[in-house]
Amino acid sequence: MMGDGSFKIVFNGHWTQGASALSSPQVLDAGKRFDPAEVRGRFDMVVDGTSLLAQPSEDSLFFLVRDLLLAAERIAAGDPVARVSFYEAPYELVLQRLGDDLSITFYRGGASPEVMVKDQRIPLINFLRGLITSTHCLIAQATEADVHAQDNALIQWMGKQQRVLEGIVSRPLHLPADPPAAASVVESTRWRTPRTPDGFSLGFRFVADATDLRAKGVPAGNDLNALLFRGQFVVHAKERRRIMGEGFLFLQLEKMLFSVRKVLSAWEERRPMSVRLNSGGMTLALRLGTDDQFSVTLINRKDESHTAVLNDITPWQWSDAILGVAREVRRYVLQEAPLLRRNIRVEMLSRELRQLTEWAREQQRQAVINPEAERYRSQAIDIAPARPSNNFRGHSHLMFREKWRIEAEGLELERTLLCEGIAVISARGFMLGVDIDSSAVLWKREVERCDAVVVPTGRDGIARVAQTGLIELIDLRSGACRWQTKLLPRAGGSPVAMLVEQGALPGTLIVAEEEKKLVALDLRTGEPRWRYAAPRGGRFSLRRHGRLLYVSSSDTLFTALDVENGALVWRFPERTMFHLPAGIWEDTLVVPGGRYGKTEGVLFGIDAYSGERRWATSLDGGSLTAPIIASGVAMMPVRKGGHTDLAAFDVQTGAPLWRVPCDGWAETCSLLAYESQFIVNVAGGVLRAIDARSGDERWMTYLGPTCSDDIPLGLAIAAKNGVLFVPADTVYVVDPHSGDVVHALSGEPPVPDLLNVDERGSLFVAEESGHIGFFELARRFAVVPGGR
Repeated sequence: MMGDGSFKIVFNGHWTQGASALSSPQVLDAGKRFDPAEVRGRFDMVVDGTSLLAQPSEDSLFFLVRDLLLAAERIAAGDPVARVSFYEAPYELVLQRLGDDLSITFYRGGASPEVMVKDQRIPLINFLRGLITSTHCLIAQATEADVHAQDNALIQWMGKQQRVLEGIVSRPLHLPADPPAAASVVESTRWRTPRTPDGFSLGFRFVADATDLRAKGVPAGNDLNALLFRGQFVVHAKERRRIMGEGFLFLQLEKMLFSVRKVLSAWEERRPMSVRLNSGGMTLALRLGTDDQFSVTLINRKDESHTAVLNDITPWQWSDAILGVAREVRRYVLQEAPLLRRNIRVEMLSRELRQLTEWAREQQRQAVINPEAERYRSQAIDIAPARPSNNFRGHSHLMFREKWRIEAEGLELERTLLCEGIAVISARGFMLGVDIDSSAVLWKREVERCDAVVVPTGRDGIARVAQTGLIELIDLRSGACRWQTKLLPRAGGSPVAMLVEQGALPGTLIVAEEEKKLVALDLRTGEPRWRYAAPRGGRFSLRRHGRLLYVSSSDTLFTALDVENGALVWRFPERTMFHLPAGIWEDTLVVPGGRYGKTEGVLFGIDAYSGERRWATSLDGGSLTAPIIASGVAMMPVRKGGHTDLAAFDVQTGAPLWRVPCDGWAETCSLLAYESQFIVNVAGGVLRAIDARSGDERWMTYLGPTCSDDIPLGLAIAAKNGVLFVPADTVYVVDPHSGDVVHALSGEPPVPDLLNVDERGSLFVAEESGHIGFFELARRFAVVPGGR
């Protein structure tokens, strides 16, 4: 009978305990006892003659009924609300006391919630009686399956709780002192009239009542029921007003925000998109064509005469309208229920609003061209004086001898370096300063154990930039801390640090702060000089040239800043992602664009000082590293599918010059631009030189037999003093023009996981295991023309 105000739980009569069916007592093996914790069964709840579950759900029967018994006792005692969560499926049953009545809401949670029943009201006494009867039936079935079930602690507790509810039902129910809050209707400013008579805008109206926004009690942090208020959106377009079908307004809004994310993503990736979203009484259909033509259809599913077809709006008009109405909905919701400010779903909506707003603004940002390009061009000359160094070119043989060796437990290679005659060694929780001539430990200081970057700052200092936001400038000779600055912790990426020295001007240290900020610190005091916030991204890749700082921040904007004041000099927007550093040749920047793991990469040539585009060419794949440039040729490894090539392009025109397959070793090689050739150091001891213009191999050298244990972690080549210092199973000195091996470290030196070469040609070699050695030049021999 429909509409009888009843409540009951229906069991399907077929349970399982592990792999055994419990349809009769004989099914249990001899000696095996009934365990409610192992019982799974299908059941349904029938409220007012209507089934809550279209398909009965299998769950932990006894624990669900236990939770229902506890919730019923709380509701009968006067609690305004009780929630019962299922164990196996993401269902939730919400019980709300409204005087003598009980409001029942039942839904499936998750990213796309489904509401089965909202505010189904029945007499509270009927709910209690139905639960008592259902509990009695469940206990009886358990006893039938195993006569010893009555000895189980949970079964005994359920029987006791059943008798407690029977006592509550036998006497008049306690009525709450305060009546339920009255419902209120909330209308937005755009519900009746549009923003402009001939423009496109959205409005809404919703009802807040005692079972959602105006419910009593403190809502749980993940409470969805409080957000299940009914309402409608209205669309103003083409001087017409169309009302959409009624539904749960907050859930409809989440779908609309999802549509904004889909549209912005498709636009940025230059791909067509077609999506259809249903929510309550409204359907959204969006289409973005290959010609960037955008259209939206909003359908009232209950009255299709209120269908709005929009063919003349842009993705940003749609985004701005949705984001605007979302902010207004959020504001009105928090006015009605301020405690929902900490609701997880409301917080997620707020976060999504911020991200989508920044994304939409970023896509609408126009290019900024620098009108004073010549001023920056004149300051692009490298003012750092060249230091005198030994030149080993033409020497047929070199000899190195080991000067000292130490061991540092927990060595951190990425924070160990050679600087001005001092070896700065970072290990687990401390830093050492070691004099390379005497091997004496000059200083030792404890540091916090966290991800950090260590960079030299001139000739007498180093800066340590920690992810926690602590920046220290340390005296290179004494280890004393000159200054300390505490910024907000880095989030969303690794620490970033770059030293900027401008001749006689005070130097600055540029570091990353929080998720998407850059901060320039005065090297003299540690005080911030300027800050820059990226629009959306935060994984910074920096390149400095003259007075300009080029910023790739993993978003669609490539930016040039003035290093002195952080001012925006020019901005280059494009429908791709910039996440790799730029290469520079003369006055042309070579900037790869693309997305991680995608193959639609594009290479851009940009005027380094004005920001104007000079050319763009397809990479036919995705760039794995920043470009390196030699003789006006930019080269980088490019992956497409499962294949990788070394691809070269002319810097002046962007024309493709050559591609060389490099499958199998692209991810384990190091690349170096040297004069008119590219040097490739492949893991396993193969060194080759490729002509920059033609792509022809000039020479190839096998550096000796190696095994897997001898392959260094770092393969970076050091080009100094006219020769190449190449890490392999040991350190090799190679003539860059012929590929001849001039010298190889003998004995048992550390595996060169880290290799530093100073201006004298001395070698600082560190192995991940903690072994560190320093080798100085002992002798060198040269062929004397005409000599005997």
